Amino acid sequence: MRMRARAKIILALLVFGAIILTTRSARAVTFITNDITADTTWIAADSPYVVQNDIIVDFGATLTIDPGVVVKFAGSRPFMLSGLDVWGKLIIEGTSDNQVYFTSYYDDTVLGDTDGGGSWGIPDLNNGYHTWRGIQFYFADDSSIKYANISFAREAIFLDIGNNVTISNSTISKSFLEPIFIYGSTVNLSDVSITDFTYQGIIIMDAGA
Repeated sequence: MRMRARAKIILALLVFGAIILTTRSARAVTFITNDITADTTWIAADSPYVVQNDIIVDFGATLTIDPGVVVKFAGSRPFMLSGLDVWGKLIIEGTSDNQVYFTSYYDDTVLGDTDGGGSWGIPDLNNGYHTWRGIQFYFADDSSIKYANISFAREAIFLDIGNNVTISNSTISKSFLEPIFIYGSTVNLSDVSITDFTYQGIIIMDAGA
């Protein structure tokens, strides 16, 4: 009888442990592989969003990102970078107590070890390993970025000709190249912190910033 009781206790502990492990690893991941061709909203409950290749916010489409959303970018290979190209409109709506995060798939400091690799493959700013390409604007509609934390990008924000973007109350950190590159566009910056970059901070060419 004692042996049976012990066996039942051990089995119960094993089942309980399995439940705990399942619960800890049960966070859903929303994989993004298709372009944004219609108005779309990303919500915190579906975080992290993992962008697996370059995606486009197409002409006429608006991508709205709600407070608390985490977006991680994963290339198909260590140096095959993913990013976000905005031809339509991007609205990042973080708040002071619920920021939006854009970072590398291999960044374990935000929502944990999404890639499951532990400390292997963490982004390396010495060679750009496992960084992501950044957010790039091309003739986009007026866009805004509020209360965002953007890290481990090569060029965090790149603006080609003909854009008008407002960036406020945000942090851009750990950029492999320049954090902001402005060419022929207007950028309104307010309370933006730029730290830990390996190249120049802001490059402006022919811009109305």
